[in-house]
Amino acid sequence: MGTAILVKMEGLISKAPLSACQIMALLSAAPSTVSEHLYILRAARLVDSRKDGHWMYYRLSREFRTPAADGILPLLFKDMERTKLIAGDRKHLKKICREDRERPC
Repeated sequence: MGTAILVKMEGLISKAPLSACQIMALLSAAPSTVSEHLYILRAARLVDSRKDGHWMYYRLSREFRTPAADGILPLLFKDMERTKLIAGDRKHLKKICREDRERPC
């Protein structure tokens, strides 16, 4: 699950925010587990959230996005792309993001 979290973080940094359902699908984790972790990340101000209808969306906090972080993190994720596990997680994330919003739930 650790590599999936890193790929998810890349998605939160460089792509559209992810819904809680998409995060659950990516991590293959129970709703209570994802909810607890997202609560901790929000409390630490590492993740921002917004509600859109029935859905909550999460992304890396604007407070965390500094010029240094924006420069370093993409390099880290680019280097990690070389592993088969990361490539598989990234492919899975793309598939999840293409699906209907309600499908992962």
